[in-house]
Amino acid sequence: MEHDESMNDQVRKEIEALQRTHGYAEEEAEVAWHLGRAQHLLAEMYEEIFAGRSMALPSTSATMFQTAFVEPHFRALFALLDKRVLVRDYPERLGSPADPDVVGDQPD
Repeated sequence: MEHDESMNDQVRKEIEALQRTHGYAEEEAEVAWHLGRAQHLLAEMYEEIFAGRSMALPSTSATMFQTAFVEPHFRALFALLDKRVLVRDYPERLGSPADPDVVGDQPD
């Protein structure tokens, strides 16, 4: 991955867009950006793996594999980020600060 200034500017714009569209704090937006990038790269890797086998799997099998074994993990991680935003923005609707199921910055 080439790290030039234009790429850094583009990444910064994408992170700022995530902050605006999803209500993420800067660190949360950075995590979301990296998760999205990792999700995209893994999908490409699996496409290459499935297509490159001597007996290539049909695209439906490859899609089923990704849907069953890869995507749920990314959905869970994105859901944790989204829950942080919801707890921060609507704490009265999502439990008390003492609730152990609440994810977010909690005072000690």
